[in-house]
Amino acid sequence: MLVLPSITRAEAFGLVQVEAMAAGIPVVNTMIESGVPEVSLDGVTGLRFRDGFEGSSARRQNAVGER
Repeated sequence: MLVLPSITRAEAFGLVQVEAMAAGIPVVNTMIESGVPEVSLDGVTGLRFRDGFEGSSARRQNAVGER
């Protein structure tokens, strides 16, 4: 599983997500105003969590682990 915990718009795209998905690795990323959440579709090709909500991140990671 790849967790991309971006917290600023400086992470404009997150190419590492594309690389992970190409290798069949699940992606968990942050809902921020950048290209990061646009790379994987929430609930389809990965999962998203809200920035600053550690509990949300943990729940999403657990959800990926259960699939």
